[in-house]
Amino acid sequence: MTINANTTDRRVVITGLGPITPLGIGVEAFWDSVRTGRSGIGPITSFDASGFESQLGGQVPDFNLKDYVPELRTKARQLRKKMKIMARDIQMGCAASILAVDDAGLKTAIHMEDQDQRSVAPQRLGVNLGSCLIAADLDELAFAMTQATDETGHFSLKIWGDGPMKQLFPLWLLKYLPNLVACHVTILHEAHGPCNTVTSAEVASHMAVGEALRIIHRGAADVMMTGGFECKINGMGMIRQILLNRLTPSNELGAAACKPFDVRRNGCVAAEGGGCLVLELLDHARDRGVPIYGEVLSFATTHAASRPDQLDRFEEAIANAIRIALERAKVAPEQIGLLIPHGEANVEYDRMEARAIHAALGEAASNVPVSPSRGAVGNLAAGNGAIDLMRAALALRHGIIPKAVNCEQPDPECGLNIVQESRPLGSDVAV
Repeated sequence: MTINANTTDRRVVITGLGPITPLGIGVEAFWDSVRTGRSGIGPITSFDASGFESQLGGQVPDFNLKDYVPELRTKARQLRKKMKIMARDIQMGCAASILAVDDAGLKTAIHMEDQDQRSVAPQRLGVNLGSCLIAADLDELAFAMTQATDETGHFSLKIWGDGPMKQLFPLWLLKYLPNLVACHVTILHEAHGPCNTVTSAEVASHMAVGEALRIIHRGAADVMMTGGFECKINGMGMIRQILLNRLTPSNELGAAACKPFDVRRNGCVAAEGGGCLVLELLDHARDRGVPIYGEVLSFATTHAASRPDQLDRFEEAIANAIRIALERAKVAPEQIGLLIPHGEANVEYDRMEARAIHAALGEAASNVPVSPSRGAVGNLAAGNGAIDLMRAALALRHGIIPKAVNCEQPDPECGLNIVQESRPLGSDVAV
């Protein structure tokens, strides 16, 4: 995905950001942490992780959805009643959408009950968000599960169906369906335009933004709320990541444990959060007279059917996506002022991603400034793309390339120009 600070020729721009992140909540707190190179990673406090090999996480500090909901509005009162059937991922999505529309100066149903007073007609406002399988709260399941074992001590579906399952809250399932993030956001703002959920793990919010871009391009909406959210800090999610050897065991390093592209890297850190962005037709934004963060020039998605260990296929897919996005944007590799990679902090994956960047950019790959986000926030899965895009948009607005946190010794085999200290942005294009 490429974005650009020049808004004279293209049609779709970013007008609002709503970060809910380990680095802070809201644009000001988030950017201050990014600008100063702060890490949001630390010991997990939301549950007892002492029995886990990896005990670190990127946790969102002091989050409570009620803090972001206007009390006197009808929609706000309805939202507060629904909170008991909202998992943490869903609550973050709702709060972020409110922050994003406020940042964009948009008036939606959360602010105005009269449609004529809103900034955009409901049928021209859409929602497209990235999400994933929302892990169930173990405290809600534990007792019922223990009641569903047979005489041998094994779990029995028959016993489960005959009684223990009925101990769960009747609307329990509605807390954990991945499409409920977009569903609640749509209801909250009365967005009657296109609505969709993308569940594609680490690329979910990238793809959600790309689809939102195309929806505006084809005239199906004037404004889209997009981005993505996920909470990976939970027992079920972390067990899976540990079994796949994706998480760092270096608990003693604390905030310095996640080291993308650094020679000492040994895994990522589970995290939670994400962000909502307001994408808007350029003419619509100009008519409203609002500030613009940047312009979304292009988007490309590619696919390579492969097993997780077939990194050469991933490499080919990533290189093709970058190459196609640049071609569609009519941007040469030498024009890129900032590249934000995934940077998972796993040895072979980082090297594979670096090879893909070199394949896509050619000789320019060694010079393009590269600033990964994972070292500061960890892996938010479906929230990754939203975090990275907001970071890029703010870098363009302020003309600063933020430093890559925890990459003091860049891996020479990657051969990338890792930004180790924040510096002025030399170009108005970010990838």
